Amino acid sequence: MGDENDFCMAINMVIPFAFFMMYTQPTLATRGKYILLLGLYVFTVMVTLSRGGFMGMSAAGAYCWLKSPMKIGSVFLIILLMIFMVSVAPDTYWDEVKSSFSEEEMDTGTGGDRLYIWGIGFEMFLSNPILGVGQGNFPWTFEVYEAGRTHMDRSRAGRAAHSLYFTLMPEMGLVGVSIFLAMLYFNRQDIKTIERIVRMNAGPGLKGIVDNENRSALLMARAMEGSMIGFLVSSIFISTLWYPSFWVMMGFIIALRNVMVDRLTQLGASFDPGTNRSIGRVVSISGSEKRFRPV
Repeated sequence: MGDENDFCMAINMVIPFAFFMMYTQPTLATRGKYILLLGLYVFTVMVTLSRGGFMGMSAAGAYCWLKSPMKIGSVFLIILLMIFMVSVAPDTYWDEVKSSFSEEEMDTGTGGDRLYIWGIGFEMFLSNPILGVGQGNFPWTFEVYEAGRTHMDRSRAGRAAHSLYFTLMPEMGLVGVSIFLAMLYFNRQDIKTIERIVRMNAGPGLKGIVDNENRSALLMARAMEGSMIGFLVSSIFISTLWYPSFWVMMGFIIALRNVMVDRLTQLGASFDPGTNRSIGRVVSISGSEKRFRPV
């Protein structure tokens, strides 16, 4: 992975796993290794000086706090990480972050370069709104729609779109956009299914989930969803549509959902995949005895 933005995207996908897996540990002492990993990941993002990576990390961090089972404790952890960032980040890092939306950046920097490419890409999409120009054809079709125009006296033909979304729209059209959004929607439904199964016969909050496997499954599901958010925000500025990261994570979410549904079925409850609802609910499990009540 030779590009700092790509590397940051991968790190941003890992951060939620370190955060939520921390809560699988029973004591603060055993959570220490995950806190150290979080510090390492944050430091790695800073070292790359990636502005898009900072935005992706911020989005993943915000999700982690919103879904944290211990919000007050998470606030202290976030403050600790922010102090760490301020202490170790070089001045050049904050200069890079602050320059993201500066007028100079939008005119002559990489920001202006991306806006120019995205503008041509949008024209490409408007000319081929249904099916697009085809997978992988953005760089090779760009020259046709650029039509002799240049940015900073240079053509940008042959280059990537530098955005997942401005790769998706021109290359795959509305059909591809609809399929992509549908996959995200059904992945979200899979997460909700996992949460619903875990919450059966559980008390309020994470402490109400007495089954360790269910507790870990819920935290893992949240980590996967946070990972997706880190990917989607980081990918505003890089062409990651055909990277394996998104597709592999989507497969992990589906696999976890299937594991939880199968586990529920083995306990004797039936599950309706059409409504994502169980037809029976576990009331208690004592040895080999299992009792259910209808939902």
